[in-house]
Amino acid sequence: MKVPQEVMSKALEEGKVLPYEEELVSKLRGLTYKGFPLSIFLFCREFCRGECYSMSMNLSRAMEHFTLVHGDVNFIVLDEKDPNHSWVEKDGFVYDTTDGFRWDKDLYYELFKPVVREVYDENTVKDYSDYQRVLSHSDDKIDLEQLKLMVQYIELLEEEQPYVNCKFLQREIDLWREKNNITDRFSDEVMVQYKKILAELKNS
Repeated sequence: MKVPQEVMSKALEEGKVLPYEEELVSKLRGLTYKGFPLSIFLFCREFCRGECYSMSMNLSRAMEHFTLVHGDVNFIVLDEKDPNHSWVEKDGFVYDTTDGFRWDKDLYYELFKPVVREVYDENTVKDYSDYQRVLSHSDDKIDLEQLKLMVQYIELLEEEQPYVNCKFLQREIDLWREKNNITDRFSDEVMVQYKKILAELKNS
């Protein structure tokens, strides 16, 4: 998603591109997906990249009176069979998990030219099989040591390649550590080895 700097600067000044509201983020802190806190999951580029369908559904879990939309946008290659993107709309804003911000709907539609192909509201989405699949992972568990390792790995990635909302991600990580009384950290050697293992799994 590339936006000319002058357009983005103006949108930020006019309040047409905003962070997720605090009430929404607070609700996400109490939800998990595959054992991982959603407030961290949804600010992590590594987790959200290419996962707009499941991430939009997860975002909507903390909302009321929303619309889940599938459609085609101009910043992703078109797919003749399926919509190439998914996002959530609520109160005149588009919530796009690609960047973790909410966009004024008129501006979003002007910039990214979405062609809407499927729409679900908070009632009809309950009968959507993919939504039920996402919900089926809402109570999954991860061992705390493994979760600590994954969270520290996310921090390492953000240090190497800071993303636009890295400060929000770090805040959620700090709050998660405080809530779970986690003060210890894995050594650099452990993190290097963990990163190597993940790279090998990804390429296998």
